[in-house]
Amino acid sequence: MATSESRSFDPDGQCVWVSAGLLTDHVCDRNFDCDHCPLHHALSPVAGQREGHRSAWPKDRLYSEGHFWLLQTSAHQARVGLTETAVSLLHPVLKWEIATKRAGEVTVTAQLACGRAVLVPPLHGERVRPNPCLEIDALWPAADTWLSGYLLDFDFEDWRKTSSGWAELTQVAPRYAHHRELIHHALQSATYRRGELAAAATADGGLPASGLFPAIGRASYAGLLASILSCGLTAR
Repeated sequence: MATSESRSFDPDGQCVWVSAGLLTDHVCDRNFDCDHCPLHHALSPVAGQREGHRSAWPKDRLYSEGHFWLLQTSAHQARVGLTETAVSLLHPVLKWEIATKRAGEVTVTAQLACGRAVLVPPLHGERVRPNPCLEIDALWPAADTWLSGYLLDFDFEDWRKTSSGWAELTQVAPRYAHHRELIHHALQSATYRRGELAAAATADGGLPASGLFPAIGRASYAGLLASILSCGLTAR
């Protein structure tokens, strides 16, 4: 496999992750410039890491398929938050609501300008405590998704039972990479109301500062919420 400082490519013209067997098919639209490919960075969390910088995807916690993360903070306490992909997809959030239903099921509701998204982490927590910063600023998770931007703390008795349904980063990386590609292609195909292509997104596949919903429209946005976060978009 030939490589250079900014490119990684297979002699046959395949994506390196297809060659590695992690993807069955992927058409590269970045001229094999892996350093600026969100798919590459999602599949290889340390691919874009430079010396002295923290990895974009912490390995000290567990993850759910719906983009929640779970971090044990003490012998009987843990913390739950959302990945940067989920936070970017929901941005901007007007209000967070965290509730515990019967049997301890926890729900996280994000009030958006276009409706409500109710997310359900694979969690049955005891004595759930929402992050107090969420009441002050609903955009707080975007400030530091992996640390102070968490959603809630809770107590647990049995870590093995609590962590059931969660996975290591390497296990969810292919799924997360697919989700980043869904967002990337939604932006590529979207057209702004003024007729400008959605190329206003950042070069690395990030979302416009104003949020994804205005760029792609309600139908496409609702589809992404369903596909990526396993939740629907309902009226406020």
